[in-house]
Amino acid sequence: MRSIFGISLLFVCILMIGCAALTQEPPSAAGQTGDQKIPFLTGSNEWNHAVADAPSPDDLVKDQTYHEVEPNAEMTFEFNGTNPRQVKVAWWEGHETHDLTQKDDAFVLPSEPGKYVLLMWGEWPNNGRVSYVTAIEVKE
Repeated sequence: MRSIFGISLLFVCILMIGCAALTQEPPSAAGQTGDQKIPFLTGSNEWNHAVADAPSPDDLVKDQTYHEVEPNAEMTFEFNGTNPRQVKVAWWEGHETHDLTQKDDAFVLPSEPGKYVLLMWGEWPNNGRVSYVTAIEVKE
């Protein structure tokens, strides 16, 4: 009888640990350009079989501060946890995206002065996909 109780208890513990791992939040992300660290907001995502929908990128950043950057600055990214297998970065205008050029492990920000909403997508093979957004202002 004790062994059945012990096995049942072990099974419940393993099940609880497994479910806790599936409900964890996607990793947060930040961009780095020069000495400046720029936080990204988490947007829509599919993470550990859970789907979260978010407003459009421009709605997500409407109350955010625009981070000033130089034209053609190179931005690298960091994530709390493992890095995604694949990253794509673009800027959002209306309902269209414009891909940024990738240079080694960095992405080249726009050259024209103005305000931009940056989108980033990361893909983790065992967890899912996450979109991120932030607001920048290119100033000369």
